[in-house]
Amino acid sequence: MSAMLVTNETKITNFRNAFENNLVGCNSIKIASGYIGASEIVNYKSKLCDISNSGGLVHIIHGMGGVEGLRKNLYKKLIELDADLKKTNKKNGVFVHRTHYHGKMYITGTETSSKVLIGSSNFSMSGFGRNLELNYCHSDVETNTQASLLFDRLKSNSFLINKIKLPNRTKQEIKQKKYGNFNPSIFNTPPDKSIEIRVTEASNLNLFLSKGRLNRATGVYTPRPFNEVELTIGSKDIKDLRKYLPDQLEPAEFDAVTDIGTTFKVKFKRKTSGKYDMRTLHHTGIDFMSTGREDGGRKLLGQYMKGKLMQNGLLNFGDPVTDDVLIEYGKFHLDLYFIGNGVVYLKF
Repeated sequence: MSAMLVTNETKITNFRNAFENNLVGCNSIKIASGYIGASEIVNYKSKLCDISNSGGLVHIIHGMGGVEGLRKNLYKKLIELDADLKKTNKKNGVFVHRTHYHGKMYITGTETSSKVLIGSSNFSMSGFGRNLELNYCHSDVETNTQASLLFDRLKSNSFLINKIKLPNRTKQEIKQKKYGNFNPSIFNTPPDKSIEIRVTEASNLNLFLSKGRLNRATGVYTPRPFNEVELTIGSKDIKDLRKYLPDQLEPAEFDAVTDIGTTFKVKFKRKTSGKYDMRTLHHTGIDFMSTGREDGGRKLLGQYMKGKLMQNGLLNFGDPVTDDVLIEYGKFHLDLYFIGNGVVYLKF
């Protein structure tokens, strides 16, 4: 058999049957799956450890955990599997991809050949039979080589599960303060400035997808929080901001009031080329963000803006903000209303 479709339509053609057939006689297995179910870790832990105990290669990549986090029970199962695999081969283990990987790929190898399953089935109970999935199983040498190279690239952008601090959804929510003198009638007038929201891969509203922070002492990688955002204002777009910002090197700070009546501190910070760049706020691009470590810092502005998208059913935790999201929301900018006394109203 060189190739076949795996559809989950019958017990013969379902994914579990194809996966287990590929496991027969294999001495290496590489799995890269967008999602993983605790049930399948339980079902196949013994087989995976047997391969490792025999000197074989076992690498498993969880594709979405780095941006969405993992459920407590699943995390425990993966940590236990990782530890058991390393008992016989320290190179084996469970990895978490740093950014979104939603694909599903299973590569099994013997001394003389390899097989690849590629398609829509996650390494989970649903993917193995509950859902109607579509996968392609083949042993074509060229395609298998390409699959192995892709797996290597995914692994190079992943961290061992015990070396990455995963997002915790329950800790993303920050209690927002209410503004005592909230005056919503201000939003009936044209804004003083509108900051264009540029859809980028790993900045602005998608800053959480940029590189996180690596603790060199412990080797633990911490991704950026989902709600951490920073809006960029180009140097050509600051002309109408100059009358509201002081002509200085230091960031200009304001008390922000949102159109839902919450408040937090924000700042306009110079976007410079280095520490010796002496241009002021009136002559550089600007990064706009919320601030204040004790109150959640840059996550407050993100919680406000992404919270609105989530409330409208346009965004889930861990999802990037795309053009489609903003088109459906109907707005590509954040409106600013400067009312004096260091206060700016925000409307998104």
